[in-house]
Amino acid sequence: MIWKVRLILLTILMGPQILIFLMTYQSYLAVDKYFNQVEAVSLAVTLLIVFLLPGVITQWLVVKPIDRVKRFCSAIKEGNYRERLGLPNESDDGEEEDPFTVLIRNLNWMARQIEIRETELQKTVKNLLESRQHIDRQNQDLMLVNKKLMSAQHDLQKRRDELEVAYQKMRSMAITDPLTKIANRRYFFEELNRSFKEMTHSHKPLSMVMLDIDYFKKVNDTYGHAVGDQVLTGIAGILQENTRKTDLAARVGGEEYALLLADINGENALEIVARIKEAVVEHVFKTTSGQKISVTISAGVCTLNDFPIGSPEDLYTYADQALYFSKRNGRNSISIFDPYSGKIEKDNCAWL
Repeated sequence: MIWKVRLILLTILMGPQILIFLMTYQSYLAVDKYFNQVEAVSLAVTLLIVFLLPGVITQWLVVKPIDRVKRFCSAIKEGNYRERLGLPNESDDGEEEDPFTVLIRNLNWMARQIEIRETELQKTVKNLLESRQHIDRQNQDLMLVNKKLMSAQHDLQKRRDELEVAYQKMRSMAITDPLTKIANRRYFFEELNRSFKEMTHSHKPLSMVMLDIDYFKKVNDTYGHAVGDQVLTGIAGILQENTRKTDLAARVGGEEYALLLADINGENALEIVARIKEAVVEHVFKTTSGQKISVTISAGVCTLNDFPIGSPEDLYTYADQALYFSKRNGRNSISIFDPYSGKIEKDNCAWL
């Protein structure tokens, strides 16, 4: 660019020099000493201006403003968005601004916009940081509350487990005979009612057995109640050993027991009772003093084959009547009550 300016200046300034040289060529001025000196000085000044002036003009008009712009851009790059470029005094004559002034004005506007965006961004970042800190505090509070809730839940679960254990113990105490550890009278009748209702839908047989220890009062009177309790517990064990897990054995009175045999017909019920009766006869009870005691039982059986007759209480009454029939007719025997005919007869099977 400087060489172009120099060429233009050389053309402009050398034009008059060449014209003067042509006009004085072969005239008396051409040999005039002072004229030639002036001509030489003029040429030297022209050449000096051509070679020096473009650099000075370029430095003043271009390089210095560009350096200002470079420093301005460096400041913006380093984050100094408040930096501004100075503008020349504006004229009031309505003249159009030169391109460099327009550039400076645009750069200042850009710096201002960057400053505004940076301020907004910093404010946004600050708000986000405050929001995050607030969320972190809330999260810590929630974690603390959750920890307390988990602890409370653990305590409640522990308490519930303890209550469940206590309930099961109370339930077991409520349905279990404390001496023999088999079902008591209350639970037996609950299951009798349930099984009776189930039979009305399934039409499967339901058998009930009543058993009584023969001459049990004599055992108590002769050997004492402790031995009597031993006999009661032993009979309960024999009942459980000779029945299914689905069958229910209960102590319903002092020396009276009852069996509830679901889905068992009369013939199979008799086999079960006969097996129990034989096991009782063969079992020997020993007292603390070494004495051996044997007892027998009487039993009454009633079976509903395919449809219920009467009520659950009637089934219990029928089996109880069969039991007392056995006790009135020699004891150590099994009697059967037929609910359909109302007759009671003693069982005379070979295993008895």
